[in-house]
Amino acid sequence: MKNDAQKFVEYLEEAGQILEGYPAVNFTSIDLNLKYAAPEHFDLALFEQWSDFCESGTQPKPPIRIVHHMSCTGGTLISKCLAAMPNVALLSEVHPLSRIHIDSKPIFAPSDLTYLATHGRFPFIEELSEKIFKANIDVIAQHVKQLGKYLVIREHSHSDYLVGETPNETSTIRNLLQDHYPTLSVLTVRHPVDSYLSLVRNGWIHFSPPTFDEYCQRYLCFLAHNEGLTSCKYEDFVADPDSEIKRLCEALELPFNEDFLDVFDVNVMSGDSGRTSDTIEKRTRRDYDKKFLAELNASNRYPQLCEHLHYDPAVS
Repeated sequence: MKNDAQKFVEYLEEAGQILEGYPAVNFTSIDLNLKYAAPEHFDLALFEQWSDFCESGTQPKPPIRIVHHMSCTGGTLISKCLAAMPNVALLSEVHPLSRIHIDSKPIFAPSDLTYLATHGRFPFIEELSEKIFKANIDVIAQHVKQLGKYLVIREHSHSDYLVGETPNETSTIRNLLQDHYPTLSVLTVRHPVDSYLSLVRNGWIHFSPPTFDEYCQRYLCFLAHNEGLTSCKYEDFVADPDSEIKRLCEALELPFNEDFLDVFDVNVMSGDSGRTSDTIEKRTRRDYDKKFLAELNASNRYPQLCEHLHYDPAVS
């Protein structure tokens, strides 16, 4: 294995090769309107994006990357690894219309305008929430572009498919953004028995009827609406994190950092329900009772879901 000094020298040589042929850019002549920006934010800016930004004329909007996943399928862990890639700026658990976090008694949330407008009983709150979301994304996308970074959104797919009487008919975020930005999406999945048992343990059953068969139906709906996307099985990821994350990076057109396993756990995100260490390894299945086993055996949708995902439906 190469030592750190050797790798550092190779990185410097590679950086020198990348810089050859790029036009000189006078960054001091560019007004980025970044009042509080620290100099170190510009040291990692991608030269390709800086060069494009400094060219005259209207530039195409950069794509927005979206990670779709059901709850308790390893989405937090995989998103942490994606956030460890060079120049990635990741927003975690985003959903403009979610009301799961809105209780009857307001909490102090001075920076969350959608939350405040909801508790303020603004009329047409869903339409307003969509407008606020799109306006915010416009500002954020421009901001990260100026810093030479890639915007990745970890969608809170739970709010679309595992809340209320019926699942949503599409991905809310992709639906809102696809007419304004090019989008690149990936999908992460896990064996439905493991994800459902974790969902129950965490108290995140927000759908009705609250049965395993209904869960499988909603999972199938989620897969149908995201058909054709590059997908990653949680089980494959924990067995070979390097290969799976590299494959997701290729689908999202992100640079790959081969040392991401050394730094991924620095990223702190909401939704980290089960993992308490920085070791990526297979976890044992949670305990279940005879009642759940009877539900599983009575479900018509469970075998369909396992067939669709290429999982063994047998449980032990």
